[in-house]
Amino acid sequence: MLTERSTFDIILIKRLTENKRVYRMKIRRKHAGEAAREYALSVIKENIISFDLAPGSAININELAGQLGISRTPIREALLELNSEKIIEVYPQIGSIVSYVDFDLANDARFVRLAIERAVIEEACEKVTQQDIDELQMMMKMQEFYLENGASAQLLEEDNKFHKKFFQICEKEAALFVKDCLSIHFDRIRSLRLNAIHDRRIVDEHQSIIEAVKRKDKELARLVIDKHLSGYSLEEQKQIREKYPQYFKNN
Repeated sequence: MLTERSTFDIILIKRLTENKRVYRMKIRRKHAGEAAREYALSVIKENIISFDLAPGSAININELAGQLGISRTPIREALLELNSEKIIEVYPQIGSIVSYVDFDLANDARFVRLAIERAVIEEACEKVTQQDIDELQMMMKMQEFYLENGASAQLLEEDNKFHKKFFQICEKEAALFVKDCLSIHFDRIRSLRLNAIHDRRIVDEHQSIIEAVKRKDKELARLVIDKHLSGYSLEEQKQIREKYPQYFKNN
């Protein structure tokens, strides 16, 4: 009689064997001076968040190396780091896959992100300039445009730029790096929500953040960012699961 683990291994071997599709990743240019490992890590993460590398996808190191134009060693190093972040699952002598979406891991990532961004928003209330406010309002116009045209991928990109701007206002680039390293599980949920639920929540909350920071009201800014990064209701989670059941391990 097969054990639960051996049954899973057989299913996984079958998946890895049958998964012959060519990755259709979005590949950006490697920045000057960017280490191959960091380049691989960044591109793979971006494609996991966008679901171009979907949950359950088998990872082929040779194929990734070919598409990125780098050797296999930095690819392996990037995958090891992603495995430590529980976004890549590695099965010795079998292979590796992109992990399935896990709301518990996403909530852990959201908890850390909220702690960082709450502090940043409060400091931004002290340091924001009118030029900063003008730039944020220009970002809002782009968000409105993408929202109205149903361009969820572009809206997510503008969402990231919006939050990054507050770290730049406070000159907290290191904190931004830490936040980005820890938030990939939450970022996948953000990406799915934008595709599954079409509403104005994100854009309206961004405008509320701007108004609070413009008024230099730390208490209000803290309340608004807490609401904005409060996670997803059970109803929202249900809607996301119903539209994308294939991305969840226990669907």
